[in-house]
Amino acid sequence: MTVDMDMLRATVEKLSGQLDGYKIEILEGSIVMSPVRPFHGDTIFELRVMLRDQIGPDWALVEDVKNDMDETISEPAPDLAVIPAVERAKNLSKYPHELTELAIEVVSPGSIRNDYVTKVEVYAKAAIPVYLIFDPYKATATFLWEPSAGAYAQKRTVPYGEVATLATPLGELVIDTGRLPIDPTAPAK
Repeated sequence: MTVDMDMLRATVEKLSGQLDGYKIEILEGSIVMSPVRPFHGDTIFELRVMLRDQIGPDWALVEDVKNDMDETISEPAPDLAVIPAVERAKNLSKYPHELTELAIEVVSPGSIRNDYVTKVEVYAKAAIPVYLIFDPYKATATFLWEPSAGAYAQKRTVPYGEVATLATPLGELVIDTGRLPIDPTAPAK
């Protein structure tokens, strides 16, 4: 299958200016649009606040900024990612995936397969060291690290309410999942 990435990028750019309330990205050669809800933004905000002071001055958080995956047919835009501060200062709409030390996705009803399956493979193939998935519908956080051959060798899932400590290339990070919103439809603990 031949994919015209330039055409896909132009279409995503056009749609992004017309559709509010959707996250739009390219995955496996297709344009994917996922509606977002308030808890999505609330989760990103809480994670940004938690991580901002822990990552140090040499690193910066960026939201929904595309990862250029070179010659692949994917161009994901993590909900939140950590890249070098000097690169963030350039204020670009897309950064090389090699700059991403940590990618975070917050699950929405329309992104379940992409966040738990497709992006695990895409981010692991790109050797993004740490991938975190926060799911307000299951009230769980999934941490993946040690990418190898399109998968992550290590995985840990914790229920919301726990304080998780993660060893990352950025140093030790502490995430208090008890601060994250839980969808009212989530299964009771």
